[in-house]
Amino acid sequence: MKNRCRLKRLSGKRGDHMRKKALAKDFRMEIKNSLNRFLSIFFIVALGVSFFAGVRASEPDMRYSGDAYFDEHQLMDLKVLSTLGITENDIRELGSLEGVEIVEPGYMADVLSLMGDSERIIHVESLPETMNQVDVVEGRLPENLKECVIDADAAQSHDIEIGDILTFKSGTDKDLEDTLASNQFEVVGTCTSPVYISFDRGSTNIGNGEIDMFAYVQEESFTQEVYTQAWVRVLGAEDAVAFTEEYKNIVDAVKERVESISDVQCDIRYAEIMDEANGEIEEAESELDKAKEEAESELAEAEQKLLDGEKELEDGKAELASSEKKLADGKNELIASRSTLDSGWSQYNSGMQEMASGKEQLTQAAALLSENEAQIVQGESAIAAAEKEIADNEAKLIEGEAAIAVAEKEIAENEAAILAGEEALKAAEDEIAAKEQELIPLEQALGEAKEKVAALDEGWQQYEAALANLDVMKQQLSELEQLIGEGTATEEQVAQAEQLRTTITQTERELAVQRIQLEAMEAMRPAAEAIIEKEGEIVSGREQIEAGKAEIASQRSALEEGRRQLEAGKSELVSQKAALEEGRHQLEAGKSELEKQRRVLAEGEAVLQASYLQLVDGETAYKSGWAQIADGEAQIAEAYSLIRKNEQKLSDGWKDYEDGKKEAREKIEDAEVKIQDAKDEIADIEKPVWYINDRDDNKDYSGYSDNADRMGAIGKVF
Repeated sequence: MKNRCRLKRLSGKRGDHMRKKALAKDFRMEIKNSLNRFLSIFFIVALGVSFFAGVRASEPDMRYSGDAYFDEHQLMDLKVLSTLGITENDIRELGSLEGVEIVEPGYMADVLSLMGDSERIIHVESLPETMNQVDVVEGRLPENLKECVIDADAAQSHDIEIGDILTFKSGTDKDLEDTLASNQFEVVGTCTSPVYISFDRGSTNIGNGEIDMFAYVQEESFTQEVYTQAWVRVLGAEDAVAFTEEYKNIVDAVKERVESISDVQCDIRYAEIMDEANGEIEEAESELDKAKEEAESELAEAEQKLLDGEKELEDGKAELASSEKKLADGKNELIASRSTLDSGWSQYNSGMQEMASGKEQLTQAAALLSENEAQIVQGESAIAAAEKEIADNEAKLIEGEAAIAVAEKEIAENEAAILAGEEALKAAEDEIAAKEQELIPLEQALGEAKEKVAALDEGWQQYEAALANLDVMKQQLSELEQLIGEGTATEEQVAQAEQLRTTITQTERELAVQRIQLEAMEAMRPAAEAIIEKEGEIVSGREQIEAGKAEIASQRSALEEGRRQLEAGKSELVSQKAALEEGRHQLEAGKSELEKQRRVLAEGEAVLQASYLQLVDGETAYKSGWAQIADGEAQIAEAYSLIRKNEQKLSDGWKDYEDGKKEAREKIEDAEVKIQDAKDEIADIEKPVWYINDRDDNKDYSGYSDNADRMGAIGKVF
């Protein structure tokens, strides 16, 4: 029985083997007979399998590639926006939440820029430090507040090149200066951003509503008081793969915590804004009250000045009327003086007639005088003797005057010599002063040269010290990089290494600039040293000048002594002149006695001559009076003209006063309206709202995920 069973099994195995051999043979025969069809089907199947494998692998590959790219560029996990801005307090509160690794605040604004014949909308953001890292395609990142780096794709499509100037303007009713520090930015580079991985740049509420490109500037380029956005990186999210439920769950947990504090932070922000706005309103009202008081004070002062002007004008008119009365009185006095002059001329003519009569009487007395001729001869002899004595005295006086003249000449010569000496001293002093003026710039140049050489030596010492410090930092960086390369570095050491790289780069730039400056200063060293070599000549020049000053002082002392002696001589000469004048006085007394009789004879003519002169003076005064009357009338006419001008000025002043009063009232009313409008705006301020967006709210990010899902769906269809 057992043998029969074993035989059946052996027979079955042999039969299966025979059938397989027959089937394989049949396959080979079929392939051999239709080789072309077999190869076609084989390649079609291979191609399909390859395509299917590629499609199925595309979905995970896209997700892994995207995750690696986002992790490399530190793409934010959450983005917090607020309708009234993000404050430093908000940043601290966000950073204190569980699961939050880093919070980085930033600014953003949408602006318009004219490019060609059309306006383009640019989304401007502050350059982030730790998240959303950009890749520079061409050029460099901005280094000052008037530089920007822009969208590389947009730069190519709109023909924007490095070095171009973009002019921004606000797309709203707010001034651009309230948002940005400048309206013109120089393009210093182009870049790509992990936030924008497609051609769509988002939408906005200005222009046509579609953003054309993005641009990054330094944080200092924004003038806003608070941040406009905050990026959040979630702890542990980087370890999870993007687009997966694991990543979403990690981020959603932190997102819920952010949402849990949003209402409280919005209440705090709302209270801050309301307090600040109400404070500004109170300050504006206080300033308005102060302005009202000042305006009222100034208007009252102006009104008082105008009233004073009117009083002064009335006083001037009264004074002018008084002057007219005085002028009329003067005319009457001149008319009266004419009669007095006519009476004087009549008396003068009468006196002339009397003088003629007196001369006739003298002729009659001549006969009587001839009888006394002998007596006259004797008198003449006495007079001759007196005249001889007077002549002798005059000769002595002349000799004294000659001696005095000689002394005066000698004094004049000495005085001329002293004056010449003083001029020589003055010339010497001027020469020394000129040399001293030439020496002062040389002394100043010497001091500056010494300072330059000292500063240059000190600069090289500082440069060498900085180089040594740079080598120390490079050594520290090398040790940290070794730890990083070995994978044993802590996060703090990694951050320290990054900080050292930045510091080393900055220090190398600064040292390069410092070396250029030192080398430029070094080129001035030979000139400075040449000046220093002349220090001996300069010192010698100063010593010569001081010696010259001492010599001039000595000569001036001697000159002053000569002047004192000259003054003593003058005093002696004055004394001699006084003695001479005394003798002259005695001589003149004799002459006076001699001329006494002659004067008696001339008195009559003198009286007539005096009367004549008084009459001539009266005529002159009469004519002068009429001239003064004419001048007075001209002055009165000019005064009337000035009064008319002042009346016009006063009228203009009242008009300006009323205009100023009206203008002040209008300004105060405008200020009151503005304050009321501000109060209305404050009343209309709504409580702020936080918008917490994750990566899925970014169309580019979610679109990339959707594309990966589509590739997975295509694979499932296959």
